[in-house]
Amino acid sequence: MSFLQPTLSGQRLTVEQAIQQPLRVNRRISELVAPKLVAPRFFANPSKRLEGGALLYQVVTAEDLLSGPISHRAPYSEYPVVSNPEPKFALAPTIDQGGKFSLSREEVRRDAVDAINTRTTQLANRIARAIDETAIAAVEAAIADNPDAVVPGNDWSALVTLGPETELTPSHERPEADFANAQLAADRDDMGVTLDTIITNPVQAAHLRTAYGSGLSQLLGSFGLELVTSNLVPSGTAYVVQAGAVGISAVEEPLQTKTWFDDRDQVHWVQSFVSMAFAVNGPLSVKKLTGLAGV
Repeated sequence: MSFLQPTLSGQRLTVEQAIQQPLRVNRRISELVAPKLVAPRFFANPSKRLEGGALLYQVVTAEDLLSGPISHRAPYSEYPVVSNPEPKFALAPTIDQGGKFSLSREEVRRDAVDAINTRTTQLANRIARAIDETAIAAVEAAIADNPDAVVPGNDWSALVTLGPETELTPSHERPEADFANAQLAADRDDMGVTLDTIITNPVQAAHLRTAYGSGLSQLLGSFGLELVTSNLVPSGTAYVVQAGAVGISAVEEPLQTKTWFDDRDQVHWVQSFVSMAFAVNGPLSVKKLTGLAGV
């Protein structure tokens, strides 16, 4: 869809008018960024404005929800006092990310619509990628601190689902087993986590679609999973998560766009940026499947 849409008066918005209305450019960048993001699959949407340059959060583990052995009350005795271990707090720093592009005075004067549309899309893609890279890095750091979050998987690249029974991939070597083992790992944590989203590299998604065809939706549905793809997920791995439960996010500076003219170079600049923090306070809500591309 073109950025320069018709106005209420029926006249097309010109490049010059667009760069004079940074709020309009900002809205368009936001529209382009939002559908691309996988960060919301891990982190709950920001609920408050962040101040102070970092997000203080408590990491919730199984020990926080159930402490000590279960005991029965004897007559004339008291019920046991429920006590939790010392809470674990951490700080997630804010990350300032953004970019800018320029339009020459000649491009503006000649109403170079393709130029502003292309560069706006490039800027939006850059911001979306930066946000997701930051989010996934936070998830990976949490997984590194919790080895039980890693679930060895099967090779999805050589699945055989049709043909003689003796040549079919055994059930324990199929993606179904990986999905089941991921949920089993979550169940063993005893945190009430229900994994509902699997985030894969497009290569692994293609292997699933090739192997199961039109039956893939039914397969995923039987496990209550939604398939999401991202090039930022390393090939051969996948994240199985309870959507929005892995952590929280907060915004210090919301997405904003500024424009100005540089008289020295005779160029117009368009700059967009956002400052956010991602905190993994529910590390048991993600499991990482590995080995999906074989050896």
